[in-house]
Amino acid sequence: MRYHLKEHLPKLLALARDAERAARADSLLDRIEGLQERTEAALTKAEEGENPFATFRGIAEMRRNLELIGEITKELNRTPTLNLSMNPEWLQLEAAIHLTLEDHPAAKRAVVSALKELPSGTTTRH
Repeated sequence: MRYHLKEHLPKLLALARDAERAARADSLLDRIEGLQERTEAALTKAEEGENPFATFRGIAEMRRNLELIGEITKELNRTPTLNLSMNPEWLQLEAAIHLTLEDHPAAKRAVVSALKELPSGTTTRH
């Protein structure tokens, strides 16, 4: 029994941490959505009062709130992407592969075909 618990304890702890993070994210999302409602109400008052400064300030706050909501809900992904097609090291590697496989057309076709099957794999030369 002790060995069984010891073996599964790290997984259980990881699950507990994930559940705690999810609960905090929901709580944070609720709080930001509440703040967004208040910001929207303040923006409406600023627009009704024809106060351009307050209106633009409200718009800026709403944008920041929406960005936070998007990040929490994963609707807004700011993870940088890497474009290898213009990367000098990739271009050198690709050229070396093509040169090496010139004398082996079947192998070259197999490699090009395998690269095309990758989710975002594209080759620039054949």
